[in-house]
Amino acid sequence: MKQTNQRKGRNPWLVWMGVFAMVFVLAACGPVGPGEGASEEAPEDMPEYRVAALMEDWLNVEENPLHLSFSTEFENDLLTAQLYVKNGMIRMDSQDPEAGMVSVITNSQGSFVVLQDHGMYMKSDGEQDELDTENMSFFLTEEELEQFTITTGQETIKSITYDFEKLTMEGEELTYYFLPENGQWSALKSEDTMMFIHGISSEVSDELFEIPADFLDMTGQM
Repeated sequence: MKQTNQRKGRNPWLVWMGVFAMVFVLAACGPVGPGEGASEEAPEDMPEYRVAALMEDWLNVEENPLHLSFSTEFENDLLTAQLYVKNGMIRMDSQDPEAGMVSVITNSQGSFVVLQDHGMYMKSDGEQDELDTENMSFFLTEEELEQFTITTGQETIKSITYDFEKLTMEGEELTYYFLPENGQWSALKSEDTMMFIHGISSEVSDELFEIPADFLDMTGQM
């Protein structure tokens, strides 16, 4: 069912600010306290880290398309989102209880906020509003990865035990969690934010980054 009305006092265009804010919360990689669970410095002759393989394969968005399904807590709410990356284009979808499906799309024409259930969109007017994988801390180049010290260990979260690889550099931390039985990437902790991975794929259609031709342009009218 399409949603056509918002509660009194609610500006649907403000929803996109929450979507952007959620991305940049994930992008933050500031100083944090030590994580729970025992960890040990990985020996120099240890086989390739899982996080290195992750960056070379699934998260190598310069060469491979990416569809990432994940959830995270944002302003005390559980937010589930879909992230799509292909050929320098980015799209992120999230469901808002009042505005419906909200998409933030960056393509060759700029960055757009699209209210899918209302058939309208608005073009952003500043580079600071554009989605960019360089602003998301979980995309790391080989050179950036080499700057981190990596420690490994295990941690139990919500009754599930994960292998983790913790990246540390000058007080900054990123912790990647993997299932021990198959090495599947399952979660990421950045500062105090935990992101749980629900699915990852390389199937991404070019049409996802297009604004439907029949959608109403509301740029500058809200």
